Amino acid sequence: MDENKNKPIANIKVGSVRAAIWKNQRQNENGNSFESVKVVVDRTYKDRSGNYSSTHSLDVNDIPKAIFALMKAYEYLMEGHEDNEVAIEKS
Repeated sequence: MDENKNKPIANIKVGSVRAAIWKNQRQNENGNSFESVKVVVDRTYKDRSGNYSSTHSLDVNDIPKAIFALMKAYEYLMEGHEDNEVAIEKS
């Protein structure tokens, strides 16, 4: 089994907001295989029990962080780095 199958190829973190870049192999209706790259945005928070959790819901103050993370994700992909696993963190 591929050990990187369930891991993003890159994480761009701005405060509690993260843009994770995922690469997957897919098949079209003709059975031809192709690579699909997606970006997923989430926010980490502590729940009432003190455990860390994540959500796709953003507070108003998270919106600029999400925009910045998405811009950096786009830049990362346009520069052709999708084959390198990295973590970019901004606080």
